[in-house]
Amino acid sequence: MYKYLIIILLFIFASVNLFSQNTKNCVLLNTKQYNQDDSICFAEAYENYRFFIMGEYHFNKENNELFPMVFKNLYHNANVRIIFMENGFANSIIANHFMKTGNPKSLNLITSTNQFDKQMYKELKVFYDSLPINDKFRFIGVDLEIYESANKFIHAAEILFGDNEIPDSIYELFNNFQNDASTKNIDIAQKTFDNIYFDWKNSKEKYITLLDENYTDYVKLLKRIKESYRFHFYNYNYGRDSLKQTRRERFIYNNISEEVKNYPDYNFFGQFGLAHIGLERFLIVNEKNGFQSFCTKLNTNPKSPLKNNVCSIAIIYFDNNIYASKIYQHYSSLIYYISRKKYLPNKIYKAIKENTTPNKTYVTNISKNCNSLLKKTNRNFQYLIYKR
Repeated sequence: MYKYLIIILLFIFASVNLFSQNTKNCVLLNTKQYNQDDSICFAEAYENYRFFIMGEYHFNKENNELFPMVFKNLYHNANVRIIFMENGFANSIIANHFMKTGNPKSLNLITSTNQFDKQMYKELKVFYDSLPINDKFRFIGVDLEIYESANKFIHAAEILFGDNEIPDSIYELFNNFQNDASTKNIDIAQKTFDNIYFDWKNSKEKYITLLDENYTDYVKLLKRIKESYRFHFYNYNYGRDSLKQTRRERFIYNNISEEVKNYPDYNFFGQFGLAHIGLERFLIVNEKNGFQSFCTKLNTNPKSPLKNNVCSIAIIYFDNNIYASKIYQHYSSLIYYISRKKYLPNKIYKAIKENTTPNKTYVTNISKNCNSLLKKTNRNFQYLIYKR
């Protein structure tokens, strides 16, 4: 009897080792060192997708390196000309202004939330300046405006008014909004913003004359802020209210869908929090309260302009490299470790960690499905990208 038990155990041990080796071979076979100047790493994706989205864990330094690296590649190889931002529309107006002018105030404002640092935007500006004048890229913010401070709105409005002098009556409305927004009382700020909104609503001809070609963007800015205030304040990083989360995902979905229809000849890029980019579900949430991320809906909804056209790329982290306090670093590392295990089997993580070289960037194509673990991961991603 013991003889048979030993044989069974040996068989199980051998099968586990064989499965682990097959996983390792499958992963390494589909892993390439990344070079932004080549057209190899995402070669199978260029022709098959229109929206390329990377999922990050916020505030890691690697994010600032990977964003321009991947975007430049997609600009040259996948006709990507629009960058969707996990920010409100005001932030994208300011980002585009910085690209065009190098204005330091614009740079300070777009980096005040710390998702990306100044050096990354400066690198993108160098790239922007090198492009033909009729083939530039542009940013479009598609997230809630409720986190945008009043001074961002006012600076964005000033950009849109351009050389036209803003009437004192409108500036007074802006200043009142800035003063009330500084109190951090959302209800008061919302009421004061309504004065700005309805001044436009009741005097459209005046604004058409003042804003000229920028009128459409100004209206879009007002409407986005107006709609965002309906959400009131909610901490999306730590909250678990699936209804509020769903409303935010729907808001982003609707804004992206609108912009895709506005730019039928271009493709798109974005780098958002990892939770948003799962192809089948919202990732960082209890499974019992699961719901669709905007990325899921874009890729699966029959009415989506990007149905089956979303390429999802997860950023994988191996080292604690965060712009924050030590306590936040340790907390973030723990949360990342817990959340990563929900979508990336540990055998895959270990395979790429143990068989790649530190300080080099790699891409793993997991859409091959040559292993059951990759097939599981492929429910939410087609590629993994990481710096060892």
